[in-house]
Amino acid sequence: DSLRKRCDFLQATADMLGLTNITVLWSRAEDGGRRADLREAHDLAVARAVADLRVLSELCLPFVRPGGLWVAAKGANPEVGWLSDTKECGRSQYTCHCRLICEG
Repeated sequence: DSLRKRCDFLQATADMLGLTNITVLWSRAEDGGRRADLREAHDLAVARAVADLRVLSELCLPFVRPGGLWVAAKGANPEVGWLSDTKECGRSQYTCHCRLICEG
C-alpha cells in the first residue's frame, strides 16, 4: 500500500469496532520481515497478490506464527495460474498448505 490509504482504513475500522488485538503495519514486506519483533509474531497476514505465490510466500510467511494464516488476495480470477503457483510455493522454505477459495 504505497499511499497508506488501505492501512489507514483498516486502522480506522479496528478503532471504530474497538478491536485492541490488531496491529496494522505499513511497511514493505522486504523491510518488515527483517525485524525480529515482527517475525512469526502474527496470527494472520493479508497481502494483495502482486506477484506469484512463491514470491509472496517468501515475503509474507515470515510474519505468520506457526499455525497462523496467510491470505493472498489474487484478484478476479484466482484460479488462473493457481496450479503453477502452488507447485512453486511448495518449493519455498515454508510448509505451505494451500487452498483456493473463490468468492465473487
